[in-house]
Parts: sequence; C-alpha cells; structure tokens
Amino acid sequence: MVFCSISNCGNSSTICNFTNKGITFHMFPKDPDIKDKWISATGKTNWFPTKYSRICSVHFTNEQFNSSTKRRTLIKSAVPTVDIWRLITATDNLQPTVTPSTSKCEFPEIVDSAGNQQLTPSISDSVQADTPREKKLRSEIIRSRVVIADQRLKIKRLQCQKKARRYSKQILKLKDLIKKLEDNRLITGEQGWCLENMNITMQDT
Repeated sequence: MVFCSISNCGNSSTICNFTNKGITFHMFPKDPDIKDKWISATGKTNWFPTKYSRICSVHFTNEQFNSSTKRRTLIKSAVPTVDIWRLITATDNLQPTVTPSTSKCEFPEIVDSAGNQQLTPSISDSVQADTPREKKLRSEIIRSRVVIADQRLKIKRLQCQKKARRYSKQILKLKDLIKKLEDNRLITGEQGWCLENMNITMQDT
C-alpha cells in the first residue's frame, strides 16, 4: 500500500486509486532541485523520501501530466502545487503562507528540529509592537528561528543524499526489468504502471 507524502493528505493506494477515483501515485524525481521542491511541498521537516515515498496526482495540475504516453506520467519539471503546505524559509520575506487558500489554518507552523518546538506566529506578533525597538527584536527573533530551521533541514537532506542514490539505483533496475517485460509483451502497459506504483521489493535471483 502506498501513502501520499503530503502532510495534510490522507490518500492511499488502497482507498484512493486509479480504478475507483482516478488517482495515481508518483515517485520523487531524481533531479535534486526539483526533488527539493517536492520535499518542501510535503510540509515535513528533517525528512527525506525513500524509494517507497510517493505524492498523489491530486497535488498536480492537469498541465503537469504527459498527454503523449499511455501511462499517466508527469513531465520532468512537474512540482506539486495544489493543496500543499509550504515550509517557510528566510528567502520568503517571513510572510506566513499556506497553499491553497482553502486551508483552515490561519498560520502555518515552523518546526524547530532541535526541540521539536512549534513556532506558530501568535496574534501579538502580528500587531505593531509598543516601541520600534521591540518590533525590531521580534522581527530578528522570528528571522533567526526560520533561518535555523531551514539550515537544519538542508543539513539533513545532504546527509540523506548518499542513501537516496542507492535507492535510485534499485529503482532504475526495477524500471529496466518492467520495460523488458513490456517489450517482450509479457505484461501490458497498465500492468507495468501498477508495478511501478505498488510497494514491491524485487530481489535479484
């Protein structure tokens, strides 16, 4: 069974699949830059995808799917943008943002991985401080916390890169095997798609 990696999504391949709801589950891309955007879209901190991690098709626009292939695949530049949580970083000008606007949460949560502390902007932070100095101090504190959380996340991702490369090699072997089976007409294109989207561990004999 496959689960969607987006934090606020509960879709799984058992309940929401292509047969009953037209939902497909897609592996994280190999391109490091695009993969980082996928990871950020999950809304998780100190997390890196494994070979089993997937994001469901609900979070992609129709324009991001290939129309020229039999199987439902994404274009290489596809990034989940629909109904996602976006982790705030220092480059976001400290503007609390949740995508999409239909989310019920007024403020996103920034998690400090050291103490697992939730740094949710309070109402008092959003109003003007009593003095310019207090206002500046508040701004510096929030900025520092955001930068620290962002840097810790980047360090964790770098530590996981080696492990991710090993998983990528295993995935390539599986894809090559599926392609050979399709070329030899031992399985159909639909069966090949099912194999890629199921949690099947194939061992060399």
